[in-house]
Amino acid sequence: YQQTHQWSVRTIQRKTIPQAKFSYDLSPVEVVVRKGDRRWYDFITSVFAIIGGAFTVMSMTAGFMNFTSAKFKSSIGKHG
Repeated sequence: YQQTHQWSVRTIQRKTIPQAKFSYDLSPVEVVVRKGDRRWYDFITSVFAIIGGAFTVMSMTAGFMNFTSAKFKSSIGKHG
């Protein structure tokens, strides 16, 4: 971690608007990529996680659509 500052004092005219200037220099983030062997159960766990996540998102979307459809139908007086 490194921090630097610079101080300066200036005399400005009365009609001039004071300013504060900030500049940031963000250093790049290092990404380490390693290729290694995966166990068969790691692969199966990942597949089940993807399937479970997709099922959850689709179920939530279907529930939201059913709720919205029921509210819309009740607002226009149509039962079904």
